[in-house]
Amino acid sequence: MASLANVGLQMEWAADGTLTFDPNIVVEETVSRPRERLRSVALEPDSCLPPDQVQYWMYNGLALKSDRERLAATGMRYELTLMFPRSLGREKAKTLGHLHSSPPQGRLSYPEICEVLHGTAYFVFQTMDSATRGAPFCGVVEVHAGEKVIIPPNLHHLTINAGDDSLLFADVIPLAARGIYQPLAAMHGAAHLYTDGGWIVNPGYTQVGTLQRWPVRDYPALNLTADRPLYRTFVENPEYLEWMVQPEHFASAFPDIWERIAVALAA
Repeated sequence: MASLANVGLQMEWAADGTLTFDPNIVVEETVSRPRERLRSVALEPDSCLPPDQVQYWMYNGLALKSDRERLAATGMRYELTLMFPRSLGREKAKTLGHLHSSPPQGRLSYPEICEVLHGTAYFVFQTMDSATRGAPFCGVVEVHAGEKVIIPPNLHHLTINAGDDSLLFADVIPLAARGIYQPLAAMHGAAHLYTDGGWIVNPGYTQVGTLQRWPVRDYPALNLTADRPLYRTFVENPEYLEWMVQPEHFASAFPDIWERIAVALAA
């Protein structure tokens, strides 16, 4: 078993490929996503076999016992996703993808932050016009171990395992956020699909914007850097993540990202 002590939490790979945690760590919820669950978003639905084989695991509400009560008071939680490198036919392994819910009377959905801990990931973002089956705005960020990516509000998003090894990534997300899965399921996945031959356009869409490649950036003023584990920032400086529970502050926290998406969201 390999240790992942640099994460800020003591955990190890188990022989079956899953994770084991130090006894001082609380995991509130463990959820699996079997391959059958991915049929609705797969380019080749019949490739989602065997149906009960786990495609990825989610470990939600992780915290040291000593941190648990204090972190719960932030209105956010820390999560892990472990995705095996099991292709879905021609497609590389991926999550279902979803849009986040919004606060009551809010015009922006809850954002999120993710950190890759092992492997390489593509984080894909897009707008969605279900009436025209279009995705005018599409972006992707390639993220390596230690790097972080900000999930902006009001964009459908998913994660792809871009490598040949297991992918492990963490996220912090508001407790109030709920995933809205139906729009991407209705389109059989995102507008751009990553396959063994590279990126292709999903044939279920009628209008697809060019896939824009976004850079990975550190935000030292918010203690969001590649050399600082996300869990540590969450524990020591949760105030630097308040833009997640108050999405109206997103533009001022990340003006560079907002500049990229503001026009698309206003369309």
